[in-house]
Amino acid sequence: MLLTREELELSKLVSKEESRSALRSLGVDKDCSVVTNGHYLVTVPHSTELKEENFPVTPGLTPANVEKMQLVNGVAASAALKAIPRKNTIPVLRTAVLGTDNKLYVNDLTNVSTFDSKAEGQFPNYKAVLPADNAKPVVTIGLSAEYVRLLADYMAKNGAGESPNIVLTVYSPEKAVKMETKTEDGRQITAVLMPVRLEGPRTDVRDRNEAKALTEEKSSPAPSQPDSTPTPESTSADTVQDSTFCWVLAAKYSASLLKSFLDDVHKYREATALQMLAPVAVHGLARYEAQVRVAEKRVARIAASVPKAIAAIAASGVDF
Repeated sequence: MLLTREELELSKLVSKEESRSALRSLGVDKDCSVVTNGHYLVTVPHSTELKEENFPVTPGLTPANVEKMQLVNGVAASAALKAIPRKNTIPVLRTAVLGTDNKLYVNDLTNVSTFDSKAEGQFPNYKAVLPADNAKPVVTIGLSAEYVRLLADYMAKNGAGESPNIVLTVYSPEKAVKMETKTEDGRQITAVLMPVRLEGPRTDVRDRNEAKALTEEKSSPAPSQPDSTPTPESTSADTVQDSTFCWVLAAKYSASLLKSFLDDVHKYREATALQMLAPVAVHGLARYEAQVRVAEKRVARIAASVPKAIAAIAASGVDF
């Protein structure tokens, strides 16, 4: 069973109660990884893109075929998370594999780390807690996770008691959500948070309204002005310079990213040649090499655009 970084991150949400071994662990079944402390519950589905057969051949590892709920203690999951290399650009190496020996394996092609994940107890029936797929919600609203955390942290530190309660009031999907709590001396703390669009890039409702007004303003007929023929002297030097600077940065960044990606692929190729990987992993290598070819073409296109932009700067007389 392959566990991604997002699944191992659940170790930060396990229960703190020493007497509840099962709740101090991740529950892993054939569908997802799940954690709960009795007050909240979080599930993360297993990846459908990453395959166990592309994981490096690792001494002692036989991947577990999990059908029923299995416990993975939070300490082992946390340790495996720290052992996973963050900068590696090959996705399968940024995972841990649960073995039949109840150990988590991390392999970065240089070092192999193992962590005993066995835990005692029985994980709760989490599916009984999740709302049914056909359940009709009262309201569905999108909120910025960053802003919710920021406001909740503030209220947790300044609200009454060791664990202050927050009253959340939702008026409609398009209106601000109200968050309230009380200080130790009874004063009301009130925060309002604008909702965000649930599809596409995150945009506050307020920003969408402003964008709409701006669009209407731009679509209005512009006042007539005398004709003028653009000349190099009338070209906006700042605009041309900023544009070229962005192209140069993009080229440098893409080249740096490509080099890092190539280094990892070469390492992956060498490991395959040394038979450290399963034969089927060669198919995974071909996929990464295809991505490299796409990246090379992208860098070439960006690099080809840089001289044109520099020529435009030269024509404008800007010292770049």
